[in-house]
Amino acid sequence: MTTLKATLRSFVQVAALLAVPLGAAQAQDVDNAAAYALANQVADELELVRERMGRPFDDSPRLPVSAVSELELYFQTQSLLRKANQLAQELAGAAPRSQGPVPSGEVGASDVYALLDDALAQIRVAAEAIGITERATFEQRVTSIAPTGVFLVVIDVNRQLNHMLRVPISDAEVFEEVSAAITFAAALLATYPGATAVPEAPAFDGYKRPADVYERLTECMDAVIRVAPKIGVPVLG
Repeated sequence: MTTLKATLRSFVQVAALLAVPLGAAQAQDVDNAAAYALANQVADELELVRERMGRPFDDSPRLPVSAVSELELYFQTQSLLRKANQLAQELAGAAPRSQGPVPSGEVGASDVYALLDDALAQIRVAAEAIGITERATFEQRVTSIAPTGVFLVVIDVNRQLNHMLRVPISDAEVFEEVSAAITFAAALLATYPGATAVPEAPAFDGYKRPADVYERLTECMDAVIRVAPKIGVPVLG
């Protein structure tokens, strides 16, 4: 289910990426190297919480991704903050921090950094609730890095959080994400005259497992990756 959720989230994000208009670049106060350092600090402090909670360590292999955009990184970091909010609520009864709206313009490293900063604050609330006072240091580990490097760390943190939440990802949440992807796809198709807004769903041919859904979603991702460059939209590999 963890891998299915990651793939599903990527598919929804790519659909959103295609639907979001690009605007003027925002001024960036920080770069991806700073976001990378903060993401690693988030990972280090989450590890302190994991050890105290006695939850298993996620050592699954990293997703083979490339050419991640700032917007795709932003969506994945929103997911991280959503889970950090849930962890803080479960362990400390803390109120959630806003994940922000879908960006209407070009996303920069400062936007990702802000989400990571809020996620770190929530993880610290959870840590303090179970008696942890130790803090990881902010260490600038690289001078320059692409969004893909930050994305991989964020994915690692997301997967670890999946093992630490008391309320796991439900079938209803997966269904909601699929529905969101269909909504994005319908909005895109509606911009082309004569296109079928929502194609008829294929007949359900029996019992399905998460692996079956995962396979179908990877087929959708492959199609999006082939189509996106033809209309000038970069998406992850």
